[in-house]
Amino acid sequence: MGQLSNPIVSGVSPDPKGLSGATEVKKKAKRTPKRKIFKSLWAALEDPGWLSNPDSTFNMAVAELLEIMKDAEGRKQGRKTPIPALRHLSKADVDLIVAKYQAGSSIKELVRDLKIHRTTIMHQLEKRGIPRRRIRRKMNDVLATEAKHLHNLGYSYYALAGRYQVSADTIKREIERIPNS
Repeated sequence: MGQLSNPIVSGVSPDPKGLSGATEVKKKAKRTPKRKIFKSLWAALEDPGWLSNPDSTFNMAVAELLEIMKDAEGRKQGRKTPIPALRHLSKADVDLIVAKYQAGSSIKELVRDLKIHRTTIMHQLEKRGIPRRRIRRKMNDVLATEAKHLHNLGYSYYALAGRYQVSADTIKREIERIPNS
């Protein structure tokens, strides 16, 4: 084993408080935020000569811990996106949701316009006894058959989507629904 770089002379501890100082630090650490503890540990470990044997497993683990702490120090702390504030809907808010929904707005449109989560909107409609509208097909069987014929002639789903003013996924789903003739 290597020798200590800062040997203790004649049994006198370099800490004037002796071992009681270590317990004070421990007690203080419970009340000190973790960030301050890491900073003080970091400062102590970066002191040259603090570790006597640089090749030991312990010292390599400490060096690795220092690298992790340096990386963590550089990163932004906390959530990337803030949690939206919870608010209770007033009777007027629920009345507005019901009125817009009954006027023909979809739940997706209400979410976008009112900035309220879709499950909250659905829950409020259910509480008021408003039945949910079922999703209507965007294309009827005649249009789907025509689209299938055009697709067989070489039109892409994307080109057909532009022609029928629906998404390419809708065209694909409707074409697959039509049986082969």
